[in-house]
Amino acid sequence: MPFTISPGVVTKEIDLTTIVPEFSMTEGAIAGPFKWGPASDIVTVSNETELVSTFGKPNAATYKNWFTAASYLAYSGNLKVVRAVHTTANNAAMTTALQVNNDEAYENTYDPDMGGSQITTAGAFIAKYPGDLGNTLRVSMCAATHANTNADGTLNSNTDVALTGTGIFTVANNTIIGSGTDFTASVTVGDVIKLSLDGNVVCVTAVTSDTVLAVKGWTTNVGSGAMVRLKRSGFGEPASQMMMTAGC
Repeated sequence: MPFTISPGVVTKEIDLTTIVPEFSMTEGAIAGPFKWGPASDIVTVSNETELVSTFGKPNAATYKNWFTAASYLAYSGNLKVVRAVHTTANNAAMTTALQVNNDEAYENTYDPDMGGSQITTAGAFIAKYPGDLGNTLRVSMCAATHANTNADGTLNSNTDVALTGTGIFTVANNTIIGSGTDFTASVTVGDVIKLSLDGNVVCVTAVTSDTVLAVKGWTTNVGSGAMVRLKRSGFGEPASQMMMTAGC
C-alpha cells in the first residue's frame, strides 16, 4: 500500500513479476542452410512473408530450420536469420564458378568502386547468391546500338562501320553480291547498308551467305564498291540512325 514519507512524496510498491514483456519486441535468432538469400550475413525478418521472399520456401533439406523460424515469427516480429552455406557452394556463373555470399562480400572482393577487383573469368553475369536456384536464371540483353555489335554481341563502336570487301547491288533480284565479304559475321537483318559508290542506302532483309545479302530500298543498279553499315538505334537517336527500322 502507498505511504507518505514526507509532504508531497508518496512511495508505492509494485509487483513486476506479474508483467510479461511483449513478445514481438523480443529478439530471436536462427542460423540454417536455407535454399536462397544472403549467406553469412545477419538479416532481420519480421514475418513469414519476408522469410519466404528473402530465403525461399522450405524443401526436404531446409524444412526443419525453416519451420522453426516460421513458428517463431507467428508470435514475434523480430527474428535475426543467418543463412549458412558450405565452402564449396557457388553462385551460378557463365564460366568459372565462384562464391559470393552477400552484397558486402561482392563489394569488398569484386567491385572496383568499393575497393574490390573486377573479375572477368566468371562471365558477364553471376547469380546474386550461392545455390542451385541460380541455375534457373536466364539473362537477355537488348543492345541500344544493335547495328554496331560484333557477332558475339560485344560492342564494336558507336559509329558507322566499314564492311570488309566490296559489293554490287542489282535491282532485278534485290541482292548485294559481295567479294571478300563476311556478311554472316558482320551483318544482321534490319541493318542499313550505305553503298559508298553512290551514297544510297538499302535495308538488309536476309543474310543468305558470306557473299550474298537480300536487301530493299533502292531502285537502280550500283556497281562494285565499298560498303558501310550505318549506326542504327531505336533508343533516343536522330532519325537518320533509325531508318528502315519499321520497314525491314
